[in-house]
Amino acid sequence: RVCAIVNPPGSYIVVVKFRVESVWRGKLAKEVSLTTGRGNGDCGYRFEVGQSYLVYAYGSDETDLATNICQRTAAISDATVDLKLLGKGKVPS
Repeated sequence: RVCAIVNPPGSYIVVVKFRVESVWRGKLAKEVSLTTGRGNGDCGYRFEVGQSYLVYAYGSDETDLATNICQRTAAISDATVDLKLLGKGKVPS
């Protein structure tokens, strides 16, 4: 679930802070931040505070995560097929 969205001044990215509910790959803390573009042609995914998402993130580790519209990231309500294929996730550490 998105907890906050930070728009650093003068930056082309936004930082999205999440409360993690399930993990399917790797290890994540209960709260993580990731980056994405601002949208409007830069492939940034538009998140909304308070909404839940199935996020396909990439990066070198849990402190360097990002996503964009080219990944399968989707609102949880639009991710039923993926969630069924993924099965039950793990609880974050």
